[in-house]
Parts: sequence; structure tokens; C-alpha cells
Amino acid sequence: MNETIEKFLDGIGITTDIIANLKDPGDDLDIKKLSNDFKEKQKAVFSNDPDVMKTLDLKAKGKARGSVERKIKKVSGISNEEWIENELEGDYEKALTFGFDKQKKAGSKSAQDIQVELQDANTKIKWYKEEEVPRIQKESNEKVDKGTATRFLRRLIADSGELIVSENAATTVVKGELS
Repeated sequence: MNETIEKFLDGIGITTDIIANLKDPGDDLDIKKLSNDFKEKQKAVFSNDPDVMKTLDLKAKGKARGSVERKIKKVSGISNEEWIENELEGDYEKALTFGFDKQKKAGSKSAQDIQVELQDANTKIKWYKEEEVPRIQKESNEKVDKGTATRFLRRLIADSGELIVSENAATTVVKGELS
């Protein structure tokens, strides 16, 4: 085994005993046992290393916190900008209170909006009753009156036996008979 590989193995934490066994392997060398011993040593090193444990702990807490914060944001309707602006990061009580207040305001705002829409609808109904319906009735009455006058004139012309083509002539005939 060359010297560079020995330095590398030593640098990554392999004991000198294992390096010596790898350098001059005997017939009784159990590679599986050596690798298991190395794994156990690495586990012990990493589980006792405060930096590694702190990093793993922070990642686990960050994942859990992120999940909870996403749920609070979603349920409460809090945007990312509001989250940052109101400094809700990590303070769940403050976040829940903010979300509750926001929902409460949104609910009362909706009730106010409904009141405004109801007033607008009532105003439109009043306008239809007072202006539009009478206008439509007047137009339909005028159409009925014109239709009645036209039918009367046609009946009068048919009864008189005279063939008159235009309405003006019929009007003249009717006026002449009425006079």
C-alpha cells in the first residue's frame, strides 16, 4: 500500500491497527469484521460530536417547525410577507393570535360587504318597481292600443265594403264616417 493511501485512511479516522492489517493482510483477515468495527467507531465518533448532533437536531427541528408554520399560514391565510413583516418566525402563539385576528377581521369585512351588496340590490329593486316596470307597462299598453286601433280600422273597412289600402286613407274614412 502506498504512503498516500495510508495518510488518507489515517485522515478519515481509520485506526493504525486496521491500516496495518490492510497493509500486510494475512490469511485470517476478516474484511467484514474490519468494516463493521470501522462503522461502529464512526457511529461513536459522530454521535459524540456536538457539531454533528447540533446540525442534525437543527435540521429535524427546522423540518418540524417548517411543517407547523406552513399549516398555520395555510389555515390562517397568512402570506409570507405578513409572516416576515410581523416577525412570526418561531413564535407560534403570536402567529396563531395574528391568524385568528386576521380571520376575524376578514369575517366581519365580509359581513359588511354583504350589507353593502344587499343595499345595492334593494336600490335596484326599488328602481325597477318605480321606473322600469311602469315604463314597460306603458310601452305594452301603447302597443295594445295601436293594435286595437288597427283591428278596429280593418274591421270598419271590411264592414264598409270599400277597398282601402293605406292607413291614412282608412283614418280619413273613419273620420268622415264619424263626422
